[in-house]
Amino acid sequence: MKFEKSLIKLENIVQTLEKGDEELEDVIKLFEEGSKLIQKCVSQISDFENKIEILSESMNNNLQSRSDNAEK
Repeated sequence: MKFEKSLIKLENIVQTLEKGDEELEDVIKLFEEGSKLIQKCVSQISDFENKIEILSESMNNNLQSRSDNAEK
């Protein structure tokens, strides 16, 4: 599931739980589902951060290499 869809589903779960109209068993199921979605979102954010860091380092290395070549 994509990050945005997970986040929307998590927001819907929070809204449902905040209403307080659900049976206890349903609340527990929603809480469990929400916990899993949070873990998934946190993992995806970590992956995104790692990719951005790698891309930034690569871009900086390319810029430095061009700068070094231009000085020669």
